Amino acid sequence: MKKELTKNGGLLYQYRPCRRDSTTIYDIENIRHDVVYSQTPLNMNDLFDSKIAFSNEKIYDNIISMMLDTLELEKEQRRIIFYLIKYRILDQIGEFILLLKELKTYIQKKRLEMHLTTVPLKLFVTRHLNNLFKNAPKRCKIYGKSLFYIFAILVEGMEEISEDSINSMVASNDFLDKLQRKIEKIHKEIYIPKLKEFLSSITISCFSSSGWDNQLMWAHYARSYSGICIEYDFNEMNEFIGFIYPVLYDKDRLTITMQTWE
Repeated sequence: MKKELTKNGGLLYQYRPCRRDSTTIYDIENIRHDVVYSQTPLNMNDLFDSKIAFSNEKIYDNIISMMLDTLELEKEQRRIIFYLIKYRILDQIGEFILLLKELKTYIQKKRLEMHLTTVPLKLFVTRHLNNLFKNAPKRCKIYGKSLFYIFAILVEGMEEISEDSINSMVASNDFLDKLQRKIEKIHKEIYIPKLKEFLSSITISCFSSSGWDNQLMWAHYARSYSGICIEYDFNEMNEFIGFIYPVLYDKDRLTITMQTWE
C-alpha cells in the first residue's frame, strides 16, 4: 500500500461538486476537520460500483446443497432432488423435463443401433457409459458423466416424463414443497438481509492519482468545472484506518455464498 502511494508522491485527489446543499457543507466540514468523505456501496451513484455480486442461481445452489446435507438421503436421490428443487424455484422445470426427454430418446436410439434392447438398461448404460456420454447431445452432457448416468437410468423407467412422474420416483410432493418453502425463506429472510448488512458495514472513498488538472474528472465529478479539487497528502498521515489500493477492473465479480457468513 505504501509502495503504491510513494509512486504518486503520496498525493491523491478528490473532485467534488459545489452546490447550495448539505453535500457541499459536508465536504467543507470534512476539510475543516481533516477527515475524508466515504460512502457505503449501498448508496453509490453507480449501481454496480463496489457491489459484491450475487447470482440467484448460485445462491440457490448453495442453499439447496446445505439443506440436503442435513437430510438422510441416498447420494443419487440427493442429486436428483437438487436439480428438481433448483429448477422448480427458478421456474425452469419445463427446460429440465425437455432435457430429460432428449436424453431418453438418445439412450433408446443407441440401444437400437447397437442391437442391445434386450440387455437390462442399467447394465447397458454401465458397460457403455464412456461411449454414450462422449457421443451424447451437448445439452445432455452439461451435468457431467456421473449425473448423465443417473438421469439415463431414471428416465428410461418412465413411460411419460413429467414433473409428477419425476417426483413420484424421488420424493413426495409434500416433501418437495416443504423443502422448497424452507429454501426460499432462507434466501429471503437470511441471505439478502445479511448481504445488505455486510455492505452497509463498510465504507469506500475514491481518489484520483492523476493530479488536479484532469479535465474528465472536472467535468464528471466537479459539476462541469464548477466544483473543487481536494489534494490529500498521505505522507502526512501517521496511521491508516482501512486500506488504500489502486482500482482493479475485472470481468468477473466476487460472488458471496452462504458459507461467507459462517
